[in-house]
Amino acid sequence: MGIPMMGRSVIMPQRIIDVRGILVSLLGVSPLESDDELGMVRGSSVRLECLRSKFFNVTDSTLDKRIEYTAKAYLLYLVSCTFFSDKSGMISLATRVV
Repeated sequence: MGIPMMGRSVIMPQRIIDVRGILVSLLGVSPLESDDELGMVRGSSVRLECLRSKFFNVTDSTLDKRIEYTAKAYLLYLVSCTFFSDKSGMISLATRVV
């Protein structure tokens, strides 16, 4: 994107970020589904396919809370694909600086 980066990186310790909590509270994913997904990717990322399969059938008649979760998932998708794209097909829920 051509954005100049200067200065030191901001690092957030991994233990502070509760990825399972993000999936459950912000996206409405069940604890069992979130454990399965996080176990599959072995990290703090979510596969785009997981989000697509979870939120693909939302319509105008869907419950308001589910529409809210879908909107949040879509915004997460847009931000991840636009600013943090890496062709892996996964969205990182915790930024890690190596």
